[in-house]
Amino acid sequence: MSIGRISRAHLIGATLLLVGLLEAGCSSGSSSTTSSSPAPAAPGSSGAVAATGGGSNGGELTVAIPNISPPFNASTQSNSALRITSNIFDPLIFKDPSTGTLSPGLATAWKQAGPTVWDITVRQGVKFSDGTPMTADDVAFTLSSQRLWGPKALEPSTLASTFTDVKATGATTVQITTKETDLALLDRLASPIGFVVPKAYVLKVGIDKFGVAPVGTGPYMVKGLTPGDHVTLVPNANYWGPKPTYSQVTFREVPEVAARVSGLATGEYQIAATIPPDQQQPIKSNGQQIASVQVDNVVELAFMTNQKGAPTANPLVRQAMELAIDRKSINNSLWAGLVDVPEGFNLPLYKDFYDKNLPVVGQDQSKAKVLLAQAGYSGQTIDLQYISNYYANFDQAVEAMLPMWKAVGLNVKLDPVADYTLLDYKKLNIYATSSNVLLSDPISPLWTDWISPSAHYVKSGHYAPSAQMSAAGQTLAASADAAARKQAFRTIATLWTAEVPSISLWQPVEIDGVAKGINFTPDPRYWMRFAPVPTN
Repeated sequence: MSIGRISRAHLIGATLLLVGLLEAGCSSGSSSTTSSSPAPAAPGSSGAVAATGGGSNGGELTVAIPNISPPFNASTQSNSALRITSNIFDPLIFKDPSTGTLSPGLATAWKQAGPTVWDITVRQGVKFSDGTPMTADDVAFTLSSQRLWGPKALEPSTLASTFTDVKATGATTVQITTKETDLALLDRLASPIGFVVPKAYVLKVGIDKFGVAPVGTGPYMVKGLTPGDHVTLVPNANYWGPKPTYSQVTFREVPEVAARVSGLATGEYQIAATIPPDQQQPIKSNGQQIASVQVDNVVELAFMTNQKGAPTANPLVRQAMELAIDRKSINNSLWAGLVDVPEGFNLPLYKDFYDKNLPVVGQDQSKAKVLLAQAGYSGQTIDLQYISNYYANFDQAVEAMLPMWKAVGLNVKLDPVADYTLLDYKKLNIYATSSNVLLSDPISPLWTDWISPSAHYVKSGHYAPSAQMSAAGQTLAASADAAARKQAFRTIATLWTAEVPSISLWQPVEIDGVAKGINFTPDPRYWMRFAPVPTN
């Protein structure tokens, strides 16, 4: 789930903290990389600058993105943070985002030793950016109950919820034991929970300080970080793989679309991220390029289903809110037909699980009025909060929905806020959010984010799955029977239209403006890794 901007006090505090940690030598300074031949740019990574060549002599790159908000912990799922953390950390297993092919990362080999046991071979000779060697103990800690899945986990992640034991079994091996046969285990190790962190450093500085002064094994390291303004990365002199493409990469926060487009035109930025479709032609007219990809994410309106006495606690009201709006026409208008309108999380990217026969709920305002009458709704205010200018086209979308809701008698109040710290969960009834699809299996995000007892929306009290939904989720998450899992997915997809925990608005397209001479392919995971993927 992505987050918005943070408070000014947090910005100042985090900046001062980072300066202190860097001065104390918690991470190493800038220096040149070791010599090696640059490999071709992989999907989702930037290639060379045509004017100056490749490798670490590729010059400096500045990328304008809508938001820069810590923490930059390895396991973060924030869209904005992933652009940065994918350069600081390496995963245990690399995954080609276009083909799904897995290849060795910080793990050189993996073997299933039993139905619930996997043995992982840890790459040797790897150092963190502060110069300390990476060990099997670091890998075990990265995936441990202490860090990810225990009752007092430092940074809990439902992506690790299947683990029951993780231990180093030798100097080069780590063993992972899961509750049940885990068909998605290797995908998990290719996700952000597989970004390896240095155990000693994390325990020394604490998880909060680590989030503003991260240390990883990736191709870049942090040189400077000012939340709400910029993050500057330089090559990691200790990197075990091929040279990074650029001598310096600066991510700069530029919330306004017009400012990102203008900065691209003037050369201030070489990449302007998250551009709406109507800005593509002006960018092309200026001699710049457009790069786009449909991302593994769903933008949603999430309901607070557990608020006693609130109108949105009634599923009939939630159904009526979905029926009242014409999602297809809104998306055609704002996205020029580029995005898909899913029903819940019935997404084609899930391949064999995808049910093409499950209809997408269309606009039916007559039926919406009937449901509201059955619910006894009588015009109570429904507060919809969202972070202004955070999701591309979202502000315009809810403005278009407002008269549609009004037409069926719904009294929806648009309540924009400046950053995520101002979201008032005691006041709001609906809020804007998004769910990243981090695995190629529908357990992400259905089980990991929505249905599991440890899922964010359940633990926060925003959503209470029905017994039938919980049972289907358990089958999807734990069964090794392919047919049973497919049926569970269909059950969940059908129940979603009845319970309506959220209204899926669109599966976004990430459109980036790119300066002439820059070779860049967007990554559907929101990664912006500006270095070749190691091939050895």
